[in-house]
Amino acid sequence: MKEQRRAFRVSTVGRIALRVVDEHEENQARLAVGARSVPDMSGALGIEESIGTEERAQLKLLDRMACYLNRIDRRLEELCQLQREDRSGLPTFSDPIALTLSAVGLSGPLDLSAESGTLVELTLDLLDNSLPLIPAVASVVRSPGADAEAKSGRTALHFEEMTDMDRERIVRFATRIQRESLRRDRKEFQ
Repeated sequence: MKEQRRAFRVSTVGRIALRVVDEHEENQARLAVGARSVPDMSGALGIEESIGTEERAQLKLLDRMACYLNRIDRRLEELCQLQREDRSGLPTFSDPIALTLSAVGLSGPLDLSAESGTLVELTLDLLDNSLPLIPAVASVVRSPGADAEAKSGRTALHFEEMTDMDRERIVRFATRIQRESLRRDRKEFQ
């Protein structure tokens, strides 16, 4: 991915589930990222660029269905853990918060008191039904609870482990948000 696209940032609203990763859990958390990610339907089916319009529409529908099924699957997993009263592996999502997001990381008013360099396992919900929940492992860059110098009150995380498809989803999401913002601005000037 080009460096320009990786650094492209957008302000949005989302929910995040965070969990600090112990040293002995690091490899397991990194491996789980790929297992929890939703695959790209066109790549999984080996589809070439030369497909027709109808087939492309069907692929988009399959991709959307995969996103919805991912969200349902994660919610069922949470409900089963609640029923068993096993909350140890249950991610607790934050309320919707304002985030600054790019393909390399995010920042926001997260409830996290960890030192710089600490690894966290996270699940990102961008509150957009066309996107699946995005799993990642990130390192803490700045945390107001632990760093006396962090005056902004915002925690900053750098994505250490994330699938290329999920990075591309974030870039497409940011591009779409930026495009919609430009359209609104253009209408206001007319």
